[in-house]
Amino acid sequence: MKFQAASSVLLSLVSAVAGQYDTTIPSPVCAKFKQFTVGGIGEFVDTDASGIAPQTTGDMSVSFSLTGVNAAGEYPNQSIFRNLNIDMNAICVVKKDQPFVPVNAPVCLYEAKFSFCRRNYIIFQDDIKIEKVKAERVVDIRPALEKLGRLERTDGDGRRTQSQSVRGAGQAAEVVGAESNLEDDNRQLQKELFEDNIVNEGLVEAVLVTEEVYALDEELFKLVCPKLGCLIPYYFCTDKRKGGFTAHGTGSQDIKITGGTAGLFGAFGQMITPTSGIDIISTDLMTGDITYEFDIDLEICYYRRESGFW
Repeated sequence: MKFQAASSVLLSLVSAVAGQYDTTIPSPVCAKFKQFTVGGIGEFVDTDASGIAPQTTGDMSVSFSLTGVNAAGEYPNQSIFRNLNIDMNAICVVKKDQPFVPVNAPVCLYEAKFSFCRRNYIIFQDDIKIEKVKAERVVDIRPALEKLGRLERTDGDGRRTQSQSVRGAGQAAEVVGAESNLEDDNRQLQKELFEDNIVNEGLVEAVLVTEEVYALDEELFKLVCPKLGCLIPYYFCTDKRKGGFTAHGTGSQDIKITGGTAGLFGAFGQMITPTSGIDIISTDLMTGDITYEFDIDLEICYYRRESGFW
């Protein structure tokens, strides 16, 4: 009787707890980045005081900060993804005694902070006329896109932000030829345009709303530029992500992404590095510390927390 009573109580508690879980888990989103390079300093740790060579079991290389190396089309801006920013810690451990020229790769543990956004085009016509203008002349059309249900903004860590109200038609029309007097939300767009879309001497790519452009999306331009003559961004960043992920593995083809936080919640995927290994730029023969670089092909999936879930 006591066992039956205890079982009944336990089952009732399980049922109550189960009711607290949200079963509407969103599908993961995956992103594949073009190869880019990271670099930094690896501090050698001689665990058994046997010297820097040959490496022995348990010797380590600890990298406090591995960051992206700027390269056109790779980092920080790619054709689809923009504003890449990565900062990794790495601890690599020798798994067995090595000859003077190591033949076995160490096992490495990575902890990374990573952020990026996706390039979003407003006008898709190939023959649209693109102008290069100062960022402060460009109208922020994101509130209108939000109102029309075409855009959901987040703060980057997977939480929704409060939508800003759409500016009135009169306010939008006043930007024709204007250099300033724009709202805070528009200043944020200008800052992002300046960072994401610099073409030359601080100019950004924009499209002038003419009758022909207006006709391409009357629903949108009725809200942001009813009197024509406004400048809208040719593209802007959307779906901003910022969060952390962990990874581990041995060698270049087996580095598994095993978790993530914030905007990269539940991350999984892989980091692929060249079979040739790392590129050692310099070595301190007294300490064994190295300055090095290596290429990464990053394939990462994560859950968009703002799309449901809780």
